[in-house]
Amino acid sequence: MNITLVLKDGQEVIVDGNAGDRLMELIEPSDIPVIFACRGAGLCGSCRVKVSDPSKVSPPEDDELDTLDTSDPETEVRLACQVTLTPESDGLRVTLL
Repeated sequence: MNITLVLKDGQEVIVDGNAGDRLMELIEPSDIPVIFACRGAGLCGSCRVKVSDPSKVSPPEDDELDTLDTSDPETEVRLACQVTLTPESDGLRVTLL
């Protein structure tokens, strides 16, 4: 499946992923400058992204919502290290924040 990453400068990079992959796993090997300070534990909030359609990815867990300081499970702002792709994720656009 194709996932479009929109970089901070507006440039778009298309990466390939599979259901079950975390966004972090697609971003890291792409040499895109994103900091994963807690190495994927979902504690630091350094890998915030905005997903175009929250229904196309795994829902956030309570710990992620705590890190994001929100109680809205439908939020578009997520942590790349906590977002898992689903079979419906093809065509998802993810903006790096």
